[in-house]
Parts: sequence; C-alpha cells; structure tokens
Amino acid sequence: MRMLTLSLVISLLFSTPAVARGAAKEDSFSALLAQVEQRAPALRAAEAVSAAARASRRAARGRYWGEVTLFGSDRHADDPQLVEPIAPPVDLGAMAFDDNIATYGVDLRLPVDVNGSLRAGFAAARGGERAAAAGREDVRLTLLNRAARLYHDLQRIAGERTALVLQQEALEEQARVAQAKVDVGRLPEVEAVRLRAEVAAVRGRLAALDGDEAAARAKIAALLDAPDYTAKVVVAPWAPEAPRPEVPPRPDVVAARARVAAAKARLRGARATRLPVVALAATIRHDQAWEGATGDHWQAEVEASVPLFDGGRRRRQVEAAAAGVVGARARVAEVEAAARAEVAAARGRWVAAGNGYQAAVDGLDAAARTAVIQRSRFSVGRLSAADLVDAEAALARARASLTDALSGWWAADDDYRLALGLAPAAYAAREPAP
Repeated sequence: MRMLTLSLVISLLFSTPAVARGAAKEDSFSALLAQVEQRAPALRAAEAVSAAARASRRAARGRYWGEVTLFGSDRHADDPQLVEPIAPPVDLGAMAFDDNIATYGVDLRLPVDVNGSLRAGFAAARGGERAAAAGREDVRLTLLNRAARLYHDLQRIAGERTALVLQQEALEEQARVAQAKVDVGRLPEVEAVRLRAEVAAVRGRLAALDGDEAAARAKIAALLDAPDYTAKVVVAPWAPEAPRPEVPPRPDVVAARARVAAAKARLRGARATRLPVVALAATIRHDQAWEGATGDHWQAEVEASVPLFDGGRRRRQVEAAAAGVVGARARVAEVEAAARAEVAAARGRWVAAGNGYQAAVDGLDAAARTAVIQRSRFSVGRLSAADLVDAEAALARARASLTDALSGWWAADDDYRLALGLAPAAYAAREPAP
C-alpha cells in the first residue's frame, strides 16, 4: 500500500518533527500491557485455576506410588487381652495376656493398575491441566486486547484534541486579524463575531473530549485494579505490519482439544470401574504389653475384587462419560469453525482499516492545501469568515480522521492478532514461543 512519507504525515497531523520509531518502544502502551499481565485480577484468577489443575495432575500421578500409613493405638480393657494373635501350635500357658496393650506399625499398599484406572485418571488430569493452561493464555490475550483497545481510544482522543487545538489556534489568529480589519472599517463586525463563536464551539468540543478521556482512563484503571491511570498517551506515527497467519492453534482451540483428551480418559476410567481391581498390601506391627510381653508381626497379601452388581450405576457412568466425549468433540468443531470465521473477518477488517488510513492521508493532504488557500484569500478580503470556518473545520476533521484511521488500524491489527492467538504487536516480545 502506497503511503505518504512519515515526516509529511507527522507535519500534517502534529506540526512537529518526526519521531524515531525506536524512541517510542518504551512508551506507555507497552508499559500498560505489562501492568495488565502483572496486576489484572481476572488473569490472577485464571492462573489460580491453572495451578489447581496442575496440582490435580500431580495428585493423580502420585496414586501410582501407593500409600504408606503409620498407625498406633493404646488399648485398655477390664480383662487381660491376648498380646499376640493365636497361631498354631496353640499353647495358652506360654501366651502373654495384659489388659493394657500399645500397638504401632506401618501399613503399605501398592495398587496394580491391571484395569487401567490409574492411567485413565492421570490422562484425564493431564488433559484438564492443559485445558486450564490454555484457558489462562486465552484470558491473558483477551485482557491484553481489551487494554490495547482502550489505549487506542485514548490515542484517538489525543489525536482529536491535537486537531481541535490546532483548529482553535488557527481560528484565534484569524479572529485577531478580522478584529483588526473591523477596527479600521475594512470588514463587517459580523465576520469577527462568527470567528469568535467558532472558537467557543471548538473549546466546547475540547471539554467534551476531557470527559471521554476520563471514562477511558477509568476503564483502564479498573482493568488494572488500580485507583487511576494517569500515564501519558503516545500516538505511534507508523502503520502496523500484517501479522503472520502461520501460527500455532489459538489457546481456546488448544483448550477444547485438551478437554476432548480428558473426556476420553474419563471414559476409559469409567469403563475400568467394571473390571477387576488388584492391589498389594502389607502390614508390619509391634504389640507391647505394659507387663513386658511383646509381639512383632507382619503380613502380606494380594487383594483382588471383581464388581458383579451395582444396580446399573457403573454402566450409567460409562454412558455419561461417552456422552461427554461426544460433547467435547462437538465443542472442538464449534471452536475451530468460530476461529476460522474470526480470522477471516479480522483479516478483512485489517485490510479495510489500511485502505481507510490511506484515504485519510489523502484527505488530510487535500484539506491542508485547501486551508492554506482559503486563509490566503481571507487575508486579502476575498473570502467570508463562514467559508474560512468551514475550511478550518474540514482541516480539523481531516486531522482527526487520520488519527482515528491510524488508531482504528492498530485496533484492527490487535483484533487480527487476537484471532490468530497472538498478543498485541507492542507486546510481541512477551509472546510464548511457538
């Protein structure tokens, strides 16, 4: 797309020297996005959900290692109790009895995952963790985009204010010239009054912009959970570059696919409940009678059980898990279709915004040339104040339109990047690596 040179655009819009691109890299825009990632309550909540899912995955993995339990008891009875269990040969005379017995030991239990329930539980937890992490990234990108949109609103307001200030200064200068001509009788009083009235109108529009800016800054402060937002707004005087479409899947697509994996794992886990359960168990204990008799014992066993009847509960759980898989797959198809539509729409808006910016550049050039001609004609008495006001208003609108178009293009760029699963261009350095 063919553009005017940067210095010409700056001179038309701000009447100041060109600003180097590198000098604006440390502007308040990138600082705002950094604050959003550090302070936004919604992002903290998403991080807590992700941390909980990560802990659940670790807990599921810990089931592979079984359990070791330390136990102890101190029994007191009204009759003497046998300290050691009876085992053949039975010789009651040699056995120790006491009515006070202390017992302690260790229970060990190791599950044998013959039915796959442990693997299924771990896979479900891992899918949940991936979905939560992707959800956190989706919240992050959404918040960054929201902050960027609000900042672009502030940029638009700043551009409109600059245009109105320049219009006010031009009108005030022409009003002084007109008043001087009125004083010497070369111009009717109504012409000077018309210019002063337009100056007052411009001041009113400037006051209205103050209210719009306060509202935008309040929304940014709420996003940051801060009392206010007072950073100076910087208007970037260059156009965005089209983001690359070859990027990894968006976070919401990743989350939806992870939920499918988790749903499949839950289905495997539900089916595993209908299969045999096997575990290895062992106990080591020591019994100590208060009168001195002791006993050390151990036992080891293989536990196995087969569910036979549960009133159809397990079968219904399998059906529910299977329905969850169908729903998760349908959700993936829905999210992927929506993502494709959003990318196509965002790309179209990006191109349209670029064309609108070029039109605004051309319009500002024409309005600036017209204003120069009209000022010259008014200064020699060949143009009415009303026509001069119209020319200055057209120039102000063209200046504001250029800022609006540029801010709109950046907003379209942010939306395009969000549709692709990317952070705003000003925050590209903090994007996760593909």
